Amino acid sequence: MSAATPEETLSPAAAAEPEAGPDVIGLPRGRRRRRGLTTAISTASVIVVLAAWQLCASLGVVDQKLTSSPWGVVQAARFLIDSGQLGSEVASSAELFGVGLGLAIVIGALGGVLIGWWRLVAAVFEPWIAILYAMPLIALLPLILVWFGIGFTAEVVMVVLISVFPVLVSVMTGTRNVDQELVRLARSFCGSELAIIRTVLFPSLIPYFVSGVRLAIGSALVGVVVSEYFLGNGGIGGLIVTAGENLQSGEVFVGITILALSAIVMTGLLRRAERRFSQWRDR
Repeated sequence: MSAATPEETLSPAAAAEPEAGPDVIGLPRGRRRRRGLTTAISTASVIVVLAAWQLCASLGVVDQKLTSSPWGVVQAARFLIDSGQLGSEVASSAELFGVGLGLAIVIGALGGVLIGWWRLVAAVFEPWIAILYAMPLIALLPLILVWFGIGFTAEVVMVVLISVFPVLVSVMTGTRNVDQELVRLARSFCGSELAIIRTVLFPSLIPYFVSGVRLAIGSALVGVVVSEYFLGNGGIGGLIVTAGENLQSGEVFVGITILALSAIVMTGLLRRAERRFSQWRDR
């Protein structure tokens, strides 16, 4: 009798099993399950808090003039939309946010490259960056008010001051961490400084730049609210201040909700971009 081959000794169940083990098939499915479970828990947490808030407001446990309620916030939002006030305030804040953040990104990116690449420039500007980065910039509000007055220009200056440093510091760090072997190789082929910056430095800066912009978004939103609080009367910040003074807590929460959702959406998109560029850099 001839010896059985390995194929003949396998049971039908074993032969039917795929060669790919749990490392290939199970992990992605497990990750999807964990991600779905996390999303479900987070959603349930928000629903429970909103339901408890509404219940406490309906039973009179809390004063609705001071805390409003989810339904009160919805009604306040509907009133602001119907009156046209919400659209104008959102447009005003969006303009301030866009101009301030755009200037901060340009100034921070250019300044970070200059300071990180040339030591002489770093020697001149780094002490001032350390001073401004460490101090609470809101302390400069009185000077900004005196220099630029009340209006859009002063608000833009405040937003730029608050949001420029995340981009500046991140790009400066990325510039100093560029692969020096690539830089020396480019110089050995007689590459000019501008050519090296364009072909070697800029590609390696993309992950740092995206990370700095993501952080600057939150800072810019803070700058918008602060500047509209103290340097102007319009926008979402002005809406929140006016509503708070009149004990219209529903409208206050409408403004807060708009700011929170804006921050979540923008930082989420930038976080995805940051993750993608970080993977590219690691390769």
